[in-house]
Amino acid sequence: MSVCDDVLKFVQASRQFLERDDLTLKQHQEIAEMLSTRPVTFEVSTAIIAETE
Repeated sequence: MSVCDDVLKFVQASRQFLERDDLTLKQHQEIAEMLSTRPVTFEVSTAIIAETE
C-alpha cells in the first residue's frame, strides 16, 4: 500500500463521516475544518465537497 492509497482511504472515510445526516451543519463544518490539511481540504455546505491536489 502506498501513501497515495492511504490518502484516498482517508478522503473516502472522511467523506462518509461528513455525509452523515445526524450532525448539524455547524458540526459538519467544524469537523471538515479539523480534517483539512494542506493537500486535502473539505468544505461543507448543503453538499459535501472534497478536493485533493
